Amino acid sequence: MDDKYYMMEPRRPSYPERPNSRKPKRNWRKGICICLFLVMLGFSAFGIYSALGLGAAQTTAQPAADQQAAGEEPAQTASDTEIQNGSILQLADSSGDNLTPEQVAEKVIPSVVCIQNLGENAQLSAEGSGIIISEDGYIATNAHVIEGAKYLKVILSNDETLDAKVIGSDEATDLAVIKIEKTGLTPAEFTDSDTMAVGQYVMAIGNPGGSQFKSSATLGIVSANNRPITLTEGYTMQSIQTDAAINPGNSGGPLVNMKGQVVGINSAKYAVSGYEGMGFAITSNDATPILNDLIEYGYVKSRAMLGITSLYVDEIQAQYYGMPGGMYVDEVNNENAGGLQSGDMITAIDGTEITSDSIVRSILNSKKPGETVEIEYYRKTTGQSYQGTLTLVEYQGE
Repeated sequence: MDDKYYMMEPRRPSYPERPNSRKPKRNWRKGICICLFLVMLGFSAFGIYSALGLGAAQTTAQPAADQQAAGEEPAQTASDTEIQNGSILQLADSSGDNLTPEQVAEKVIPSVVCIQNLGENAQLSAEGSGIIISEDGYIATNAHVIEGAKYLKVILSNDETLDAKVIGSDEATDLAVIKIEKTGLTPAEFTDSDTMAVGQYVMAIGNPGGSQFKSSATLGIVSANNRPITLTEGYTMQSIQTDAAINPGNSGGPLVNMKGQVVGINSAKYAVSGYEGMGFAITSNDATPILNDLIEYGYVKSRAMLGITSLYVDEIQAQYYGMPGGMYVDEVNNENAGGLQSGDMITAIDGTEITSDSIVRSILNSKKPGETVEIEYYRKTTGQSYQGTLTLVEYQGE
């Protein structure tokens, strides 16, 4: 992948000219009197401020060790959680004081890596970001970051480079998990993304442009919360919209709140001429169960499927075969398929007409295995339409 850099001349500040070029006369006695008056006024204000105890209103964030010494329970993080049944990600408490931007960056950067996608002959194909989610080397990222990789390299924040292997990848949600063989890592802390409100500050950390700009941080706000976006595979995910700068290479990196907790995984930006500051991160609430499934099973276990092999055929194409448009059924692998047979055309699901394959995926996204849907289908051999009840099955991976 060729990098293109657009160099711009630095913007130099311009200053208004004075009305005339004469130097003003200085009245030094008057100046000394004014300075003495201001100093005395400052001391008086400080005394009043201290007497009223207003200074005690300022607070700073305590490290976990200080909180524990004070009798407070530190927030639970992924590193405090034993790995049971593959579930290593748990959402931590988001209460507590905010950190400064400098403290947020210092906390999160050690948990962010650069991922290099290497193709044939170990040629660099793409670069992206990843989030360390366990002390022993599990890393979350986007599926498109590792797509088609022959080899994967991970560069830690301290510049150490290690080989990585794919644990699981899910193109539908654009999420993936990879692993490096190393312990003692600093896992990121995930928290409830529903706690975020429009206008709150967030920070995106990653590698815009790749390893050359590793460990970059950008600051912005939440522009919208729970914004649905439909990914390439037609799967609709809830996302946080932000104006924090997100560029190629940020994909797979964290969007964090001002406590340094992950509220989203940066995935996309609205890259249309004339639009700026529209980045999107998959919410931590949506990402967490998917990442846990990828760790345990290598695929998303809870996804509902029709249990058939099918192909979308639009209305114009279907007319050539004397059928209505919809999902053409090639093979039935579901014992409770509502009477479907190979060669049938599904025209509607739950009363929604099938005018694209993304409609089917959208319907299934809201369902669980074992639930039922009402289907309408056309059978060419009889020239009639039928209705049936189909029981959804569980996706078993490829």
